[in-house]
Amino acid sequence: MRKCGNGHGRSAFGALLIIICFYGLSFASPSSPQLMDKGFAELEKGRAENALKFFTEATLEDPKDAEAAFFAGVALNRLGRAEAALVQLTNARQLGSNHEDLSFEMGWSLLALRRWEEAIEQLNQYEAQHPGRGQTSEFLGRAYLAMGKYKEADAAFTEALKRDADLLPTVSVYRALLRQRQGNEAAARDEIAGLLRGAPGTPVAQVVGSLLPPVGSEMMLHRNWRLSLQTAVGYNTDARGFDLLKPANPGVPTPQHNSAFARIGLDGAYAFVNTPKDRLNIGYDLQADFYARQEGDPDLLDQTLSLEYWRALGDRFTTTWRIWDNYTLVGEDDFRNELATQASLAARVTKTLFVEGSYRYAFDDYLIETTPETNSDAQAHTLTVAAELAILQINSRLRGGYFHTWNFARGDDFDYEGNGLFAGLTSVLPWKITGEAFYVHNVDRYRNINSVTVAANLKRRDYIDGVTLRLTRPLSRKLDVYIEYNFNHDDSNIRGYDYEQHITSGGLVWQF
Repeated sequence: MRKCGNGHGRSAFGALLIIICFYGLSFASPSSPQLMDKGFAELEKGRAENALKFFTEATLEDPKDAEAAFFAGVALNRLGRAEAALVQLTNARQLGSNHEDLSFEMGWSLLALRRWEEAIEQLNQYEAQHPGRGQTSEFLGRAYLAMGKYKEADAAFTEALKRDADLLPTVSVYRALLRQRQGNEAAARDEIAGLLRGAPGTPVAQVVGSLLPPVGSEMMLHRNWRLSLQTAVGYNTDARGFDLLKPANPGVPTPQHNSAFARIGLDGAYAFVNTPKDRLNIGYDLQADFYARQEGDPDLLDQTLSLEYWRALGDRFTTTWRIWDNYTLVGEDDFRNELATQASLAARVTKTLFVEGSYRYAFDDYLIETTPETNSDAQAHTLTVAAELAILQINSRLRGGYFHTWNFARGDDFDYEGNGLFAGLTSVLPWKITGEAFYVHNVDRYRNINSVTVAANLKRRDYIDGVTLRLTRPLSRKLDVYIEYNFNHDDSNIRGYDYEQHITSGGLVWQF
C-alpha cells in the first residue's frame, strides 16, 4: 500500500483524499482498477453519487474485490445511506480488507443507525490504532451524548476541537444539546448563538443592539417560538427619571436619589419562517422597573415590538434586517417613541472568527415639553463594524467593535456626532455558571453652543462609559438565576448632564 498522509485533523469530506491514498491494489482484480480510479476522481470532486456508481460496477466485475466494497461503503456514508454502507463495509471486512479507515467508516455507519455501543467500539478501535483524528472524537462525543454519558461526551467534544478547529460548526450544535441536557440553558444558548448583547438599560445599548446572528444555527429549528419571564430586585445609586435627559437646571449638578427597585421582564418571539437558510421572527420585549423612592419619578416601562428577517447566504455569509418600535414611559408620563431599522451583513472569516458591518437608522420622538433649542427629537444614523472570536481553549467568546453616530436633532442643543468602542467576553465557568462582561466607551461632541452656556461660548462634550458584569446559573432546565452589576458614567462638561450610576440586581428567568 502507498500512503500520502495520516488523516489527523481532517474534516469528513477532506478525509476522502486520505482514504483513497490507502487503496490496496493487491485486492483488486485486473478488470477493476480503471473503475476504481474513476470512482476516486469523483470522490475527490465531492460527487459521491457518481463515485458510488463506479465502485458498484467494480464490485460486480469482481465480487471478491474487498476494496471496491469498502469504497462503496465510503460513498454511501457520504450520501447518508448508513444501512447500505454498513452492508458494504461488513462485506469488505469479510473479504479481508485491511484498509486502516475501515473501523472508522463502520463506526460512522453505526452512529447514524443509532447503534451507539457498537459505534463506540469501532471508533475506539480506530482511535487506538490511529490517534489524533478530530472527527473520531466528534463521533464518540455524539454517541456518548445519546447514551447519557455527559462527562465522556464533554471530554470528546473538547478533544475534537483541540484536534481540528474546523469542526466547530457541527461540534457546537451537539455541545449545545449537551449543555441543555445538563440543565445549563444559558451555556446552551451561548454555544449556538454567540450573540453580542449591549448592557441592558443604558442609552448605549440602543446603539450596539444585538450583533453577529448565528450562522446556520440548528437549535433555532427545534421550535417556532420562545418565551421568557424575568423577576428581579435591585438597587440604583442614582435613579434619575426625567432628569436623565431634561435636568431641571443644566448649569448645576442634578441631585442624586438612590433607591431599591423591583423589576419584571417579558421576552417573546414567534417565527413565521424557520428553516436552516432563513428565519422571520416577530418579537415583543417588556421591562418594568418600580422604585421605592419616587423623587424624580424614576419608574420605567419600556416596550419594544420588532420584526426580524435573517438569511444565510451560502456557508460563509448571513444578512439580517430588523425593524422595531420602542415606546418608553418614565414615571406615569410618555417619554419617547423610537421607530428604527437596521441592516447587517456578517461573514465567517475562519471557523472561529466572525465579522459584521451594519447600518442603523432611528427616528426618536421625545414626548416631553421643551423649548425650540432643547427639542431632542432626532434622526440618527449609526454605522457599526464588529468581530467575534471563539477561544476554544477556555470555552469563551471575545467580541469587540467600533460605531459612529450622526444625530440630527430639531433643537440645536442636541445635534451631535459620536464615536464609540465596545468589547465583551462570554465564558462558561465551573459549576454550570456562565459569565458575561461588557464594556463600552463613546465620545459625543455637540455641534452648537449650548443654550444654557451661551455666555461661556461652550459646546457640550460627553465622555460616556458603561460596564456590565453578569453571572447566570441554571436551577433547572427551565429556570435560571442571575446576578448583575451595571456601571454608567457620563462625564459631561455641562454639569447638569453629568452623572454616575451603580446598579446591582439579581433575580430569576423562566424559559417556557
